[in-house]
Amino acid sequence: MKFLLLALVFFFIGCSDSIDVSYNDDAYEQYLQEKLKKREIYGRLVFPVSFVPKSVNAFELDSNLKKTHELDVSFDAKKKTFEIEKRDYESRYLQITTSGLWKNFDSSGHEVTFESITDIAAVSDSLYLRLFSHLEIPRIKQLVKEGYPFVTAKNKAVYELFSLYRDTSLSSLESSFGVGLSEQLELKKSTTEYFPYVLFFYGGTDSAFVKDIEKFRKSFANGVWQDSVARVKSADYLLKNYYMLYELLTDWAFKEARDHWSEERYYFIDYISNVLPKAFDSLRCSYSGQTFQISAPTSEFYKDSVVCVEMELCMLVRPFTDLEKKLGACVYEKNAKDVTKEYDGNTYICKHPYRYLIPDSTNVENWKLKRDD
Repeated sequence: MKFLLLALVFFFIGCSDSIDVSYNDDAYEQYLQEKLKKREIYGRLVFPVSFVPKSVNAFELDSNLKKTHELDVSFDAKKKTFEIEKRDYESRYLQITTSGLWKNFDSSGHEVTFESITDIAAVSDSLYLRLFSHLEIPRIKQLVKEGYPFVTAKNKAVYELFSLYRDTSLSSLESSFGVGLSEQLELKKSTTEYFPYVLFFYGGTDSAFVKDIEKFRKSFANGVWQDSVARVKSADYLLKNYYMLYELLTDWAFKEARDHWSEERYYFIDYISNVLPKAFDSLRCSYSGQTFQISAPTSEFYKDSVVCVEMELCMLVRPFTDLEKKLGACVYEKNAKDVTKEYDGNTYICKHPYRYLIPDSTNVENWKLKRDD
């Protein structure tokens, strides 16, 4: 019980740089060494159907996260599961890689390799390789190089990645006891699992997707998405393709038999709403009908207007439709009265549509021709 409590405390406070954890504690060191003996590792590839895996490899790493030797792995491509037979480990750090084809835009697909690094002394026997774990690797290695303990580096990288599409303050998370566990458990949500993919769809091809992920990883090694042009391209793509992306993520979730997707649609819209301000100069909605002009010079929407639309549970930002560019935004506004406007010899009326969860197009016209009754 003592060892278990020590492990839990270390896991919880690993996200805080201000708390010193002694790695020389005899009891804790003994606990770690026991965790490395006769370990049988099981794992699963957690990827959408667009990824077709062909192989899985495993490597033991030293304290500097350098490969020492390769391990034998049994891989079931159909089930996307892998297994490493029971053995003693010399090191706490294990790298898992999987190679295969990414086939989302193109029928032929593009070769890609994803990786993860895990401290097997701090986890159970079940490992998961996902895009999120792939994105965090260069950042973890940089932090370890700077002197951070691995668990601290991993938690810090997780929070920094979450901050790309969540309204989350790293400093506030670090001050919350136990938040590391609750935040990492959110990776089990379908939305959180799949949303990072759409950040890299802006290239429009599978080869561009793979290339842009690697560019991001290199950029994010310092904890921020330093490529502002790529960040704006990603936001542009989200802004004009949100419904297509919503349908894609829904399809992925159902094919992977993920539960409660309908309850997570809120998060999908919320994540988009948190991505845009980081690319478009703090664009953030306060009320339905609020409008902004895109000021990022590299955006395809530069100097165009976007509008905040209140959904059932949150706010969505979308571009103006063709008529809205002439007549102004027509969206849900609480207690708003009907508005009529003249344009091109016709009279149009805005009845301020009801809130709905997500529109089925970026160009649905809410301005309607007014007809004489």
